[in-house]
Amino acid sequence: MESRASPRPGGLSYCVAFSQLLGLTVVAVTGAWLGLYRGGIAWESALQFNVHPLCMVIGLIFLQGDALLVYRVFRNEAKRTTKILHGLLHGFAFIIALVGLVAVFDYHRKKGYADLYSLHSWCGILAFVLYVLQWLVGFSFFLFPGASFSLRSRYRPLHIFFGASIFLLSVGTALLGLKEALLFKLGFMLPWRKGVVSSTAPISDTQCLQRGHFSAGGCGPAPPPRGLHPAPPASPAARLDEGVGSFRLCTQWGPRPHQFFHHLALACVVNVYM
Repeated sequence: MESRASPRPGGLSYCVAFSQLLGLTVVAVTGAWLGLYRGGIAWESALQFNVHPLCMVIGLIFLQGDALLVYRVFRNEAKRTTKILHGLLHGFAFIIALVGLVAVFDYHRKKGYADLYSLHSWCGILAFVLYVLQWLVGFSFFLFPGASFSLRSRYRPLHIFFGASIFLLSVGTALLGLKEALLFKLGFMLPWRKGVVSSTAPISDTQCLQRGHFSAGGCGPAPPPRGLHPAPPASPAARLDEGVGSFRLCTQWGPRPHQFFHHLALACVVNVYM
């Protein structure tokens, strides 16, 4: 059985230990955030959306990062054993990320929200599709016995490059999702329901806050009097239902324009530090 006997770089063990500690901390903090501030996790309720960020962090960040480290950590193990471990970690990451995607699409379907409407969702679906293609091509070249050695040698640099690029894209997409959740929390991004007129149509601030009362089939309930805003929901599940699922930007210029600039400045500061 073929094995590799190259020496480990100095300090690699400490770097790997730090990466595992950091990854587990990210997963734990994400779970604590969802449990303490987003109402928890459940499949058959408004909390179904919370399955999405947790699964994506575990799958496309933590497990994918571990899969990338396999060839550095197990440099002296048998090459085929390292390949199988690398492929299994990617397989587990794919399954967990798929559960997260199913959760968010199913949640949108139940609530009547549109799909793939924001930069976060576009980058996310791109990262997932590229990840699946990368796994399938890598399996065909390196685990399937049909590929020649010369073909594997030519493709290996591309496989390494696209693997690192997809990982960085996944991390950036997760940060976009956190920023989007912040904008929902600040109150000037609201759910965009299916059938709602284009956001380029002239609408008032109160109409924007009354999500979806204008649709392609006609008008729904009348909006509240100008200047009055609906009271915030009480429970975490209701807050999640009110704040997740859309990319509709409500610029509340009406009675208090300074609040808009305050929220926008805060969002820009968080974006810089994220």
